[in-house]
Amino acid sequence: MRFYLLKLFRRIGSNNRGTSILELAFVAPVLGMLLVGIADLGRGYSEQFALQQAANRTLELAHLGTRDVNYDYLKPEAAAAAGVPETQVTLESWLECDGTRKTFSENCGPNEQIARYVTLTINSTFRPAFSSIVYPGARPDGTVPVSAKASLRVQ
Repeated sequence: MRFYLLKLFRRIGSNNRGTSILELAFVAPVLGMLLVGIADLGRGYSEQFALQQAANRTLELAHLGTRDVNYDYLKPEAAAAAGVPETQVTLESWLECDGTRKTFSENCGPNEQIARYVTLTINSTFRPAFSSIVYPGARPDGTVPVSAKASLRVQ
């Protein structure tokens, strides 16, 4: 019986059929995880791109008209374009007189250079297919914050 087992082990050890299946069994999970990770990364960048596009297109509305005192009408437009609640949209407008920042409705002196700006920030979250805190910047619940910011000089 002992000699029979030794012969069997030698025969199995010298047989190399099926080794490629074993190699595939070791490599396939790694390749699958790599493929899912690349697809998730693509989805994350797509989300970021959609937010940036919504911010840019919303600021085009400010560029179309004349200079307004209040650009608050851009907030609901940006929220609708990005598909996020209005609370996740931040709108900031200010005046610069020779590089000194002032409120938007103030005026500059007679010889000062005038520049008025509007900045729009949209915040959202991205949920990867396999939520994990391993993602850079991931929150404890596995979501990843995504934001887009666009600025426009209106005067």
